[in-house]
Amino acid sequence: MSSKVLQTSPAFLVQDKAASPMGVLRLVGPDAARFLQGQVTQDVVALPSGQWARAALCTAQGRVLALLKVVAVPEGLWLVLPAERIAALREHLQRFVLRAKVKLIAADSLVVSMCAGSGQGPTEAGQAFQPVVRAAEGLVLPLSATRQLCLSGDAAAELAWPEWLAACVADGEPEVFNASAESWTPHMLAQDQWQAISLTKGCYTGQEIVARTHYLGKNKRRLERVELPAGALLAPGEPFDLPDGRRAEWVQGVAREAGNEALVVTASPG
Repeated sequence: MSSKVLQTSPAFLVQDKAASPMGVLRLVGPDAARFLQGQVTQDVVALPSGQWARAALCTAQGRVLALLKVVAVPEGLWLVLPAERIAALREHLQRFVLRAKVKLIAADSLVVSMCAGSGQGPTEAGQAFQPVVRAAEGLVLPLSATRQLCLSGDAAAELAWPEWLAACVADGEPEVFNASAESWTPHMLAQDQWQAISLTKGCYTGQEIVARTHYLGKNKRRLERVELPAGALLAPGEPFDLPDGRRAEWVQGVAREAGNEALVVTASPG
């Protein structure tokens, strides 16, 4: 199959076409980690400063509102996610702040550049906590051998969105966008394989569903990377039928010369 990327699924919409598809929500204050601990699947209280981890933010029904890269910095926490989700995430979290000493700040001045990897990086089988790398581009989150996120006040040389999305599909790492929020549980999006779920931390929103899925093995649908015949790309969360007849939901994908490649949520074959 040719490696040429032709187009991407309509997964991301921005009002400012110059803006990066990825952005940051900053949690600033002494209670930042304790506050987020009650909201996400990761043990962020145990996350040391200068390291980062993946996490999922869920509804009480265990449905994923956002997939996050959580970066521990001296001022608190940075949450890296698709920029189109930031406003909704900030509004959702703000309702739970109450008396916690934390401020939620959309970091418009912090540019998130999607860069090619260094050839080395963590995989889904790695540790939950990973070191943040300091480089000329600012802080760097190595996501895989082919991808890294550069957090800086200045834009770094970056991959185009189609190239980035293609690399995410190849790695098997999903994103959640506005159109697909609340569509799936963390296990359906393979967040257990990406070390984004702690089974030893305290209570958080959606924990009962997440724990039950893990311990009872009742997750009947999983993330799967598929190759499809050439055709129209779908919107995130849109249902369709795979060539083998299984019903699936589109997560994200790219069109290539010989056909489409996508991440979908579907039942296991047979």
